[in-house]
Amino acid sequence: MATETLRSPATTFIQHEQAASAGWRYRLEAPRCEIGIWQGDRAPALGTHFHREDQLTLVLSGSRHFVSARAQFHVPSGHAILFPAGVPHSSLSQSHPDTRCLNAYITPSQPGYWPVVLQIQEKELADIDVMRLAARLQGQPGPADHSGASGAARQWRSAALSGAPVALQARQHGLGREAFSRKFERLVGMPPHAFRLIQRLNLARDRLRAGREIADVACECGFADQSHFGRHFRRAFGVTPRAYRDGLAPHPSAANASTALKQTRKLTDLDGTG
Repeated sequence: MATETLRSPATTFIQHEQAASAGWRYRLEAPRCEIGIWQGDRAPALGTHFHREDQLTLVLSGSRHFVSARAQFHVPSGHAILFPAGVPHSSLSQSHPDTRCLNAYITPSQPGYWPVVLQIQEKELADIDVMRLAARLQGQPGPADHSGASGAARQWRSAALSGAPVALQARQHGLGREAFSRKFERLVGMPPHAFRLIQRLNLARDRLRAGREIADVACECGFADQSHFGRHFRRAFGVTPRAYRDGLAPHPSAANASTALKQTRKLTDLDGTG
């Protein structure tokens, strides 16, 4: 991650999308960084979910409210919050004119448990390097009294991600299914069945990012049909599968720029100036 730079996508993306309607819009800004932008007068309410990547949320105007690890996090304008990969969180709806925020989904650096909030200096916002900001947040330790909970949560999350049936996991912990589910929710932040659902939605997200057909993705990820898949996807991520997939497709302007660059290089090679 140290070799990558993603400078000021907040400004350029929002300017490019200024005329669009309120809501989420996604695109790829770097090979390993997906960007989502929200703008509107009412911050979105999203169900409890998690990502395979670290999620950096930078609030440019307005404010956002989140719930994670049994705590509420208020993120006002000029602040950023980092949710470590695999950490469940939800977004609370809140009215605030012209709320604008940027989400960056980046390769996780190390296992984490506790979200971290950081104030950004105003002079930094105009030309911010999102990858450097993420690295700063990734290096911030959580509260010392949560270190034990962090290790336990990672262990239980890892077991759930392995795909072992809930009944088997319960037996491995010497617990009945209901007792296991209660402890899982207390440690991880959501019930086992809900955790598995988000795991499937993240798999679907990966396949949509690759441009796969929505009906195929729904079937492969265990949803009854495309409508069933779409309802759960939108509840967790705030956008339909189609809008998400299409937003990540190569943009004509980017393709034209790439073509122009190749043509320029060819001409340079021909006239011997390269």
